[in-house]
Amino acid sequence: MDRAKRILTIVGIVLLLFAHAGGASIASASGQPGEDGSRDDGSGQTQQREYMLGVLGQYYDSADITNESALKVTRLDTNISRGFGYDSPIEESKPEFFISPENYSIRWSGYIQPEESGVYVFKTLSDDGVRMTINLGDGHREIINSWGLLSLDYSSSRKIELEKGKFYPFVLEYQQGPLYAAVHLFWELNDVPLGVIPSTAFYVDRKTHYEYVNEPKYSNPLDRDGDGLINVFEGEGGGAYKEQGNVDYDWGWGAPEGIKSDRFRANMHGYIVPRYTEALVLTFRVDDALRVWIDGKLAIDAWDWHNQEVFECKVDAKANKRIRIEIEYADFGLGASIRMGWKSKALGLESGIIPREFLHEKE
Repeated sequence: MDRAKRILTIVGIVLLLFAHAGGASIASASGQPGEDGSRDDGSGQTQQREYMLGVLGQYYDSADITNESALKVTRLDTNISRGFGYDSPIEESKPEFFISPENYSIRWSGYIQPEESGVYVFKTLSDDGVRMTINLGDGHREIINSWGLLSLDYSSSRKIELEKGKFYPFVLEYQQGPLYAAVHLFWELNDVPLGVIPSTAFYVDRKTHYEYVNEPKYSNPLDRDGDGLINVFEGEGGGAYKEQGNVDYDWGWGAPEGIKSDRFRANMHGYIVPRYTEALVLTFRVDDALRVWIDGKLAIDAWDWHNQEVFECKVDAKANKRIRIEIEYADFGLGASIRMGWKSKALGLESGIIPREFLHEKE
């Protein structure tokens, strides 16, 4: 589905749901809540709450939502109805707020307060994955689980009995992969669709959440402007070539520019900037010989003939703390190739060849 069709589809579905609801929204005779979470109980008295309107949004610069070093923004949102499209979910220009338009995740949490008692059904429209839990008094229960790469997926919970005016803790997690991004949370009452859950139904605990609103939990600027490692090649019979970039070469039975011999060596050195604090695995696929030093220590010693063999080394990475790397490579004849990649839980969908923007010449 191309971009225009995706946008028309999601707009059509949302409008259809609102139309079916007849423009309805939950509102009782007890009146609308104030910004401090207060509500007129019908007797003219104001019931002061320890809550405030809003839903806590935690934005992760990773499709994996379990790595705390990927948490870039914590803020107070009004509701859960977002059509991010092909843009970043965060419009901040500061590096510490940077979240890419693809491969990110969001956790929304707080309380849902219905204004009418009855049987509710929660529904989501998302691209990509979404899952939701709610606490009815006996711990959080999963009511929606449509996790993974999806295309405008429509999911529905089981029927749940909720009481008017009661605060129900909930968590909704959203995962965005490649391309289009959207997530909308709806509900229906006694089989009557009510549309998107309004902002007047969402609350957060004032004491535990308010101090973190609009403050980044992890404010490490992510340096993504690298030009690559310094890669130097020398032919056995003469000739040399030097360039800056990542390590993603497949010369076949040939050689780098300016080297006529099918036998040559290379030295590649610089720094890797890891994205997350976690156990990072560096991967090398080579034909033929390879040696790798990590922060001055020999990590891989495979100086022999190899045919597209994969070698790995583990690194205890810290977000944005540079890792010094030096690679020696040799082609003894015939096929010649070397590729350097990375993989980890937080990288997830972005595992693969290390992009040059995460590789630097200097510390």
